[in-house]
Amino acid sequence: VEAVVNELESRRKRVAAFPLGTHWEAYDDLVNQYSVKSFPCVIVLGRSGQAAKIDGRITERKLLRAYAQASKPRSSCGVRCDPSACGK
Repeated sequence: VEAVVNELESRRKRVAAFPLGTHWEAYDDLVNQYSVKSFPCVIVLGRSGQAAKIDGRITERKLLRAYAQASKPRSSCGVRCDPSACGK
């Protein structure tokens, strides 16, 4: 995880990593919300609220892919799209 954070920061991306343990107050809620079935697990959250989950074997490639997925905008509307047509 640290290597991927460093790589993204070198690309001038704003990222942070926070390890959460079972002692964390909202741990159970987080595990349920993201349907975590196995550990270790990484949940990547994007600015727009998108999330990507990796559980089991964590690799740099999977982390970078999850970052890209979570960084996608929520809307598929183009710049000139009527927001009401996009469900906004």
